[in-house]
Amino acid sequence: MLHAIGRWEVKIVVGVVQHGEDADPPLESNAGLEIISRTNARPGPRGTPWLGFGANHNCLMESAAGADWYVALNPDVDVTQLEIRGLIEQAEDSGYSVVAPMFRSPWGITGAPQASVPDARHWVREAIAGSSSRSSSSSRVEPSEWVSGACMAIRIGELPIRFDERFFMYFEDVDLCCRARDAGGRIGVCGEIVVRHGSGWSSDDPLLSRRGVEFARSAMEFAKGQQQSPTLTRFAGLARFGSRLVIPGRTDAERASARAITLAFQPFVKREGLAELARRHNEQLR
Repeated sequence: MLHAIGRWEVKIVVGVVQHGEDADPPLESNAGLEIISRTNARPGPRGTPWLGFGANHNCLMESAAGADWYVALNPDVDVTQLEIRGLIEQAEDSGYSVVAPMFRSPWGITGAPQASVPDARHWVREAIAGSSSRSSSSSRVEPSEWVSGACMAIRIGELPIRFDERFFMYFEDVDLCCRARDAGGRIGVCGEIVVRHGSGWSSDDPLLSRRGVEFARSAMEFAKGQQQSPTLTRFAGLARFGSRLVIPGRTDAERASARAITLAFQPFVKREGLAELARRHNEQLR
């Protein structure tokens, strides 16, 4: 089925990765917008293999053959079909290849256009001078160095690009944006569309410390691909997230995530991330 957008007809596939056997997709399929999902059972002796963010969405993208756009959507993001269509319409009209909305998260409005990727240089500057993101009130798409994978629309019909599965979770969205740009694509944020993102970072999350480990691990992997010093990356991570623990005005969710990430960046301290938990879960399925 095709959805008419301006003078174009496009096929949109929205991929949602569910966690838990009884989870339901947040949207229903409709004309021109198809919802597909993949369920990862929670850790335990029974269930399906637990894959990383990129691997899950790569599987769904393979099922989206013939689609013009693929939207990677987190199950904790509240977005309507009208908002997804609006996002794609603006991307089509402006000639963008990867786009995302802005987000209303537990720590405020996030997802504004980014002036640089989150590498060591960016983190040191942010620890000293604050965030380098640009505010956005535009009704159109604005250029950004990268966008969040929580609700990321990818023009897969013209840009045959997939997530790098070396990133179990975090930074796979930044990495994909970098490779999309290298392939000639344009990356942008639609400031007119703001959706709610529950976000997994919270002080009562039993997997919080593992999330921190996975974030720091993926940051180091991304820095390696950018040919940046591991020592500088670790120092920058400690400076950037450690500063969030002492600067007033931060929300509980921000402090919880900053504490977990700061601990994970500590040298000579070995902790397990989500990948190890998933590996043990998948071994029980054999």
